[in-house]
Amino acid sequence: MKAYTILPRPKKIKTGKNRLYLGSTSAPACVLVYDEDIKGLAWEAVKKGSKGIGEKIGKEPRGSTISDITTKDTVRIIIGTRLKGIHVPEEPEGYTLKVSPGEIIISGTDDAGTLYGAITFTHLLEVQQGELYIDEVEISDYPDYRYRGLYIESKWGPDLMTLQDWKDAIDYASDLKMNFIGVGIYGCWELQYDDKLTEFLMVPIEGSPQLTTPKTIRYYSSADKGWKEETYLPRMFQEDFFGDVIAYGAKRNVIIRPEFNCYGHNTLIPRLFPETSAIDEDGNPTGYGFCVSNPKTYEVLFKILDKIIDKYLIPNGVDWFHIGFDEVRDQMGIDVNNPKKVVSPWCKCSECSRLSKEELVLTYLLKLAKYLKRKGINNITLWNDQLARHMDVLNEDFVRCLEEEGLRDNLIFNWWWYDPEIPEKVRAEIPNGLGVRTFVCPMPGYYFWMNYVSYLTNIYRMLELGGIEGSEGSEAYCTFDPAFDRNYHALAEYSWNQKERIDIHEFKTLYEKCAFGYDLNKVRKAFEALDMAVDIGDEGSLVSHFTAFPTEEREPGGTASLVNTKLLYYFYTYVRRGLEYPRNYPGEVFTKLYEDAESIRELNMGLNEVKRAREAFEALESSRIKRPLLLKEYIVECKRYEGILNAYIEIMEIKAVYDSLTSAEKDGLNDLVQRAEDVVYSIDQLIFDIEDTKKPYLLPQILRDLSVFREFTVALCTFLAKARELEELPELSLIDTKWARPSSLT
Repeated sequence: MKAYTILPRPKKIKTGKNRLYLGSTSAPACVLVYDEDIKGLAWEAVKKGSKGIGEKIGKEPRGSTISDITTKDTVRIIIGTRLKGIHVPEEPEGYTLKVSPGEIIISGTDDAGTLYGAITFTHLLEVQQGELYIDEVEISDYPDYRYRGLYIESKWGPDLMTLQDWKDAIDYASDLKMNFIGVGIYGCWELQYDDKLTEFLMVPIEGSPQLTTPKTIRYYSSADKGWKEETYLPRMFQEDFFGDVIAYGAKRNVIIRPEFNCYGHNTLIPRLFPETSAIDEDGNPTGYGFCVSNPKTYEVLFKILDKIIDKYLIPNGVDWFHIGFDEVRDQMGIDVNNPKKVVSPWCKCSECSRLSKEELVLTYLLKLAKYLKRKGINNITLWNDQLARHMDVLNEDFVRCLEEEGLRDNLIFNWWWYDPEIPEKVRAEIPNGLGVRTFVCPMPGYYFWMNYVSYLTNIYRMLELGGIEGSEGSEAYCTFDPAFDRNYHALAEYSWNQKERIDIHEFKTLYEKCAFGYDLNKVRKAFEALDMAVDIGDEGSLVSHFTAFPTEEREPGGTASLVNTKLLYYFYTYVRRGLEYPRNYPGEVFTKLYEDAESIRELNMGLNEVKRAREAFEALESSRIKRPLLLKEYIVECKRYEGILNAYIEIMEIKAVYDSLTSAEKDGLNDLVQRAEDVVYSIDQLIFDIEDTKKPYLLPQILRDLSVFREFTVALCTFLAKARELEELPELSLIDTKWARPSSLT
């Protein structure tokens, strides 16, 4: 049935036998009909329906108010909220869509439901030989989760999104009937690239010009045939368009809620305002964490929050705010002058020292939450892990305290977990029976600078548990990359439909029909090959580092875990105990590969998997498919895996051949130089394909990490070429790679 080829699935569908002709590329044969006083989201529904027809046949139909309608020889598409004589669901955001001979009715329980009915209508439209049709059908539909959406972190990628990029993301989410996007506007992490703290502030704070987070990224561009260096501030900060993002979201029934991390991931504010910082044992500010006893802390923070709320939220009618509060912990990589030093976020001033860690967090939380409520913020979200996983204070006593402070109905605890297997302890973190509000937060895709991963199992299980426990919202942690399209569709499906879930296999089949639509046997073959490599399944993980891999029996998802956590640069940018900093990349990788006797076998098995997937997707290029640009995304994701695996295999084989040569056999170096140059060429071609496919805001970070490995490979070419000129062959070490570092190549 045609209606079952859309996601998320409508609740109730009754199909008929007829088809309605709606027009052709020459002219629409339909008219949109609506009330004279239609406005808001209901009016957006009219525009959505009109645009959907226009995109199919090149011309939008005319519109008419109900009192003015005179045409009888065209199909009338009547759009409105709670239209007379039309039964609609009682649930919020519900709608009825009825297609019958000569007439189409779209009516919502509320204006948001009317918009969703129009979205479903556009998904049912079908063009055949230039003519537009829709099947006779009657749909009654509504969501199970009240809030459904994404949390887009303040990170590389989102910091380069233009206003149009944000609008495109909102349109994409709305088209999946998501109604919520959290936007990270302030977050901080430890040292990573270029010996700098990873800090992001996405909006300007009036009166605090020192609060800025400039970035410099250097990477190789094959399109420009050279190195590029970009120094910039976040686009949202520089052009100050967060208010425009909020306003645009409102037109698509998408709440835009800021996240400003007020405990845990913060270094910028305590570093620039040392009076707010946690104090160490010697009475010195640490530049990490806050002194919760110093009135100056609240004075500074509340002044900043005032600027955000008064400028962006109140004018747009938004009463949501996310305050962070996750992963408050001792951390290396905070002190730029001493990266190995462990710095504590827990203030040790005379007042704070009298309080336990739990009391420090709760003191700060209650003051902050009460302040936000006084400012008109009625929905205050925070990550649950610090209170539940690390402190075990999310209990009846805490809820009783919230009631006494008048905050019980205002705080929403975001329950997050990103691995497929959910441990019993984590399952217990959701405060079942406490009567507090919760969101459930799975992972649909975050590490776009590494490679595509299927998180379907995590999404399915987290939303299932959230449904059982009565969570009112689903908010998935991500950066926004169109390559994670299938994960986003799974999030939409399982947050819209929880009471009658389909299994993951059935979802995959439905997604393949929605995304590509034709040559489904070829499509199924491609996704089966892809999933063998990237679906991390029941027990895989991309959160923990350096997963152990099977050697006897190949398990699905092993390639994704191997490449993303073991071979790529990102995880080697962190400060780690017992290892030099900056880290020895890719020397550490080769060390791990040499320690594993099965490493070459693992690399080759992974290479064969992604090669099969890439070839299967490329076979679809000559087919009739719905979304050719999405096909390009899947192909280039396969190429990213294939390129890095092939490069490591080739380099290890070059090393093996080099070690077998004697000084009398130096002619063999010519072949090795050529092989190394071929590796560089293959990386350059991969970079070109990425530049030709990925969104511009994603490119600098993707290419920065890949360019580090390219730089090493170019150094290998130089090493081999110079070795031909020496009487004795020098040692080639892939573990101690000081010879490959840029400073040694001058």
